[in-house]
Amino acid sequence: MTELDLQPSEIAMAIVNRVGPPERGTAEWLAAQPRPHVRVVSDDPGALPPALEASINAEKAQAEAHKADPVGYMVGLCEETEKNPGALTLAITEETARRIARRVNDEFELRKVRGPRVKRTVEEYAKLPRPTAVLDQVLAAEVNLLAGPAGSGKSLLARDWALSVASGKDWRGFQVPKPRNVLYVATEGLHDIADRWTTQPLWEDAKERVFILDEPINLLVDSEQEWLFTEYEAEKPGLIVFDLIYGMGITDDNGVKDILPVINAMKRISARWGCATLAIGHNGHNQERRFRGSSMWRQLAATEWHMADGSLTCEKSKIAAASRLSAACRVGYPSIQWLSGATVVSDEASRMALVEADVRDYPDDTIAARARRLAPQMALSESATKTRIRAFVTED
Repeated sequence: MTELDLQPSEIAMAIVNRVGPPERGTAEWLAAQPRPHVRVVSDDPGALPPALEASINAEKAQAEAHKADPVGYMVGLCEETEKNPGALTLAITEETARRIARRVNDEFELRKVRGPRVKRTVEEYAKLPRPTAVLDQVLAAEVNLLAGPAGSGKSLLARDWALSVASGKDWRGFQVPKPRNVLYVATEGLHDIADRWTTQPLWEDAKERVFILDEPINLLVDSEQEWLFTEYEAEKPGLIVFDLIYGMGITDDNGVKDILPVINAMKRISARWGCATLAIGHNGHNQERRFRGSSMWRQLAATEWHMADGSLTCEKSKIAAASRLSAACRVGYPSIQWLSGATVVSDEASRMALVEADVRDYPDDTIAARARRLAPQMALSESATKTRIRAFVTED
């Protein structure tokens, strides 16, 4: 262990710098406290950066805004020494440093994504325009989400949206205001791209407007975003698809630390070109119809779509009535067949007939065993299959 004496601003910035760029608040608040110095006990002094020169007085107002959260957390980790009541002893480990910095960084990133607070009356708010649509009622010129389990057809759906935007042709009756270039950033599914794309009806009309990037973009790195802007400035894509979003710099999809900067980057891209950015990801745990990970995804996205068990639902939309956008489908690689109401009823009746026959043939089986056996025949997940089975069988 090595002991280092640093000023409050130095150690606070050192903590933040261990995990990313310094943010305002913590350092300035600590420096303003009536303590002459901070004694740091660290097992990795080489990771601590040199002193950071800053004007404390210029930051006091900003520092006050951070008192309640990250500073209170830091004070809880601090202990006054008996030798020098004016000194503060901090035992800094890497994990402690990360936790402290993450709280500061999360708050900073959230403010960046949400933008400044604006005072409005209800009348003024009601008059705010809805986001522009790149695909009417489906994709906004902001951040959009599409989630679903593996094999549900979400990448095929994103392909169909891309072909519609590029060709200017409607998708299931939803109009494209004007044809736009499309950039598809793929981290998987490139081995069969010819089968996925060239077999589709809109391919000939769209092929010269669709660009494929077969290397992920780290959305957490400013230089990567700048490369994107420079490389595709002439094309100005109207839709950019990130498939899958987890390959674009995210290391922890359950925390806020990586999610907010990624959402902020997508918003920045959308604002630059007036385009829709679409993040494709997995569904929530326990087959929940939501985007896996932090709740910030849903809070800050303009639309959220979910595809699973032959059903497409819109879970959130700023550009349409989400409840009216659901549809039933069959995914038969490499195409998606959209079903009429009569077909849906017929399919459901066939599934229930399978359950009835299974209950008759295997009266003593558990619901879980039936679900494993019937799910492939029903073309549903085991979770959705269990829902059908429970209409016939109850377990004590």
